[in-house]
Amino acid sequence: GKVLAERRLTAEGEGLRRLFHQAPGFMCMLRGRHHVFELANAAFLQLVGHRDLIGMTVREAMPDVQGQGFFELLDHAFATGEAFVGRRKPIALQRGPGAPAEERFVDFVYQPIRDADGRVTGIFVEGSDVTEHVRHEEALSAGNARIAALLDTMGEGFFVLDQEFRITEINAEGLRLDGRPESEIVGRTHWEVWPEANGTQVEAAYRRAMAERVPVSLEHNHRTDRHNLWLDLRIHPVPGGGLAAFYRDVTARREAEARRDLLAREVDHRAKNALAVVQAALRLTRADDVPGYVAAVEG
Repeated sequence: GKVLAERRLTAEGEGLRRLFHQAPGFMCMLRGRHHVFELANAAFLQLVGHRDLIGMTVREAMPDVQGQGFFELLDHAFATGEAFVGRRKPIALQRGPGAPAEERFVDFVYQPIRDADGRVTGIFVEGSDVTEHVRHEEALSAGNARIAALLDTMGEGFFVLDQEFRITEINAEGLRLDGRPESEIVGRTHWEVWPEANGTQVEAAYRRAMAERVPVSLEHNHRTDRHNLWLDLRIHPVPGGGLAAFYRDVTARREAEARRDLLAREVDHRAKNALAVVQAALRLTRADDVPGYVAAVEG
């Protein structure tokens, strides 16, 4: 029974040791106030460049980390017995002999370990390398910033509506055309920001684009107590269920078209008047033959 129990304990210990070394997150055990490496798993060794560190203090094994605050945090956790949790903390590491320092980002915990008397005897370090996640978020943020900058340079207004017709963003030209600050527009529904659109062809266009998921275009007279504009509006469904609206101020073109139509009507009117005079002259002219008639008309 004793032999079987020892074998069982040995097997359990080997299993735990395998789990420790194969764990996807990095782990290590530091002993004493000088933080001597007692154990380190494969993920930790990969993070620090597979350096030989068992039996060495953290300052001896990782001199490249000096001055980055990690050693001081270890000292504090050991002295106070309080665990420390770090999130996305940058660390510069030499991941090979003579290699340049490489910046990584880590989530980690310094957990003090106590003996039977409650005294801190070491620190258990556990965490994960979140560098790729941070890089992805940085790239995504930079991409969003570039898109926002591009939208702000557009010569036409632009805003996005969610599924509840709530405005989630608007560009600089949209704000210029409206004349109000972003704080009075973003976060409110289209019908709250522009109540004059309720019950019009504009509302019908937005509701059709939202319900049928098809693009809708129209020109409409945007008339409020502050504006009297003609806008060329194009509404497009976007992934996620919302809408994107693009609109241009075409007031100058519509006014030019109105002036052209007025001029055309005036020219038409005057031409008809001139024609009526000519027709009357022709009807009133009398002559005995064609040459005499031509001479009379020309006269």
